[in-house]
Amino acid sequence: MFGVIGHLRSVYAMALLDLPAADNTPTWRALGWATVPVLVSRATVDALQHTMRLLAHLKAAGLEQVAQSAVVVVMTTTHSTAREVRAVEQLARQAGTHLVRVPFDPVLARPDPLDPRSLSKATRTALTEVAAAVVDRCPADVGGRGGPSAA
Repeated sequence: MFGVIGHLRSVYAMALLDLPAADNTPTWRALGWATVPVLVSRATVDALQHTMRLLAHLKAAGLEQVAQSAVVVVMTTTHSTAREVRAVEQLARQAGTHLVRVPFDPVLARPDPLDPRSLSKATRTALTEVAAAVVDRCPADVGGRGGPSAA
């Protein structure tokens, strides 16, 4: 896997990697290379706390810049978000984490390929905010490729 990632880094300015859970060495290695990791979490207290612990572990492992540039995407699976989840989200924001909540959208619950136009306006807005946060955190590329980034 790392041979392919290494080659992609030399060819493309940005790569989107769908990594397994961060409980193995290869995932940690890939996170260490990341410029803007996008960490996706379910909208539950346990899942958000797990994601926040991952960010704390990244900092403790000397990857503070990776943790600071991370974008946390909270995927809601129901029409309402529990008060406890909103409280954990607020704590994460106060800790400096860029967090975007993607509202429940039945189109996202289907395994079929999707047409973004079929998503609700709120979902499209949230996903656009995720993309903007990633682009904002990528280094400027002045006069050519300034080095690869991974998201």
